[in-house]
Amino acid sequence: MSLILSRLRGPGLHRAVDEIERLREANERLLVQLADTRAKRAEAEQVVVCLDADLIERTDERDQLQAELVNVRQVLAPYLAAEATAGAVTVPEMVRDTSALEDQATAPIAVTTLREQFGGSAA
Repeated sequence: MSLILSRLRGPGLHRAVDEIERLREANERLLVQLADTRAKRAEAEQVVVCLDADLIERTDERDQLQAELVNVRQVLAPYLAAEATAGAVTVPEMVRDTSALEDQATAPIAVTTLREQFGGSAA
């Protein structure tokens, strides 16, 4: 048994005791990182819960405002229609001056085939 212990504690660059100590230190660092990660995860989950609550609250508020907007539009519709009618500019065709070339009255364009236009036969 002393031979095994002397090998573990013996001289050299890669002693088992040193390797065990290095692994313990690495394990402690990893445990600290794990604790930090768990704390950050808990904080992130709390932020998500708060944001979800805010989203639900804002969605409810938006829905209420949309319903209110529909009601306001229904109430204002007759007034807006009356204002549009009162402010409409209409000029009877017989009063309109169409003597200027750029303001000539237009009529629908008759669209016909060439045969109909020039009276050709189908043969």
